Amino acid sequence: MDEENRTRRLDPRETSRLERPDRGWSAADHPDVRYASAEEEPVEQEWSTPAPEEPRGRQWSTPAVVLWSVVGLLVGAILALLLLPDEAATVPAGDPAAEALAEAETALGQREALLAERDRTIGELNAGIAERDAAIADLDARIADRDARIAELTEQLARAAEAPDQPADTAAEQALAERSAALDARETALVERAAALDAREAAVAAREAAADDGGVPPLDLPSELPDVDLPTVEEGRGVLERLRDRLLDIFGGQ
Repeated sequence: MDEENRTRRLDPRETSRLERPDRGWSAADHPDVRYASAEEEPVEQEWSTPAPEEPRGRQWSTPAVVLWSVVGLLVGAILALLLLPDEAATVPAGDPAAEALAEAETALGQREALLAERDRTIGELNAGIAERDAAIADLDARIADRDARIAELTEQLARAAEAPDQPADTAAEQALAERSAALDARETALVERAAALDAREAAVAAREAAADDGGVPPLDLPSELPDVDLPTVEEGRGVLERLRDRLLDIFGGQ
């Protein structure tokens, strides 16, 4: 059935209302009108109804319009950034700015290489300083041992001088003097080595200060450090033990 029409079934109870003489209408005058009853099928009556209004477009609320506008602006900005040409790629090869940038990058690379060399030199210097400190501590221990042995031998020589019947042991005195002179020479050499290490440390500090100011001067360090020929503990102990045995042979009877 057409959407514009509706169906209506007449109820038998309406016949009494329809058959009213005062209104000039009677069922007898209209035999073509049928009424629905329990035995009869319902009578469909069609009449026209007003057509429904055409659906209008979807109405958008103001917050939704603002939100979608912002989203559109953001998407447009991202696309614009992605589609912009790279400025570095558009710079011609003969551009002074590009050449200056390349020179600056080259200078920066050289500076980084020099700073790496400086760090390596500082590491070597720190290792040398640690070696110097260890040698100085070892030498201090040997000097203290020497002083104790010298004091002991001096006391023994003093007792020998008080006994005129015992001849003086010039060999022991000579060995003691040679040992003392050798230790003094090695101590001097160690002091010179420490001074050379101090000079290297000062040169590295000056180089580091200059690098912080923007320039890296050449590193002027001593080419070689003086070697210190220090005797081993076993060698020194052997010499002192032989000297003690000799003195005990001389003054053993006292």
